[in-house]
Amino acid sequence: MIASRSSDLDKGGKIHMLYRWWLRLGAMAMVLVLTAPARAAVVATPGGFEVSYALNLSSTLNGNPVTSIFMLETDGVLFSAASGFSAAASGFTLLTHTIAFQPTSTLVIGLDLPTAGVGDGKTHLVMLMNGNFAASITGKLFSQAFPGVNGQPRLGHDALIAAMQAADAGDAVALGIVTNFFLTGAGAFAAFDPAGSFQVGEFTVFVPIAAPEPASLALLLAGVAGLGLARRRQGAGR
Repeated sequence: MIASRSSDLDKGGKIHMLYRWWLRLGAMAMVLVLTAPARAAVVATPGGFEVSYALNLSSTLNGNPVTSIFMLETDGVLFSAASGFSAAASGFTLLTHTIAFQPTSTLVIGLDLPTAGVGDGKTHLVMLMNGNFAASITGKLFSQAFPGVNGQPRLGHDALIAAMQAADAGDAVALGIVTNFFLTGAGAFAAFDPAGSFQVGEFTVFVPIAAPEPASLALLLAGVAGLGLARRRQGAGR
């Protein structure tokens, strides 16, 4: 009888130890996910390459979903300009599509349409871009962030918006304006690795709109509380 009870205690201790280990591992994993930058990924599939962009927004400036999104991608030779996508005004959105080649550079642009009585009442550009570039232009006007390059005249904020709206409606000339902004224009400086991280921000004066990371603190505290509960249960079982 004594030997049996000792065996039960040993098993109980191992179960509690395993339970605590999983709680600790789970808390650490979730904290790492929530504190990581916004991420992009490229996965080979039988039909080509699936490209995904996971973003978590605090809120767009006008409080509206991001619409008329263009995913502009290239491998240096081939090029893709996919459109017709949208993202929630706040919270998580996964943008994904499949293309025929493996991209090495990308820029994602969308529109935050105006809301009566909110902000300046204008349509704003929302952009997924290189994190270092985003840090260097925070607080700057679109015209300051994207001057004319390579002998091309500067493409203004409102002009790019008009081109995106026309291209989204099927205008081939307007699509050329949007794609050239990425391929040979000033937008090339904002491009990022489609298998890496990116920043999300909104113009006309650039401001990051990615969700703040301190939310992960609450998760960490929840994990700590869970560990404390496991220890109390272990103590009660002795």
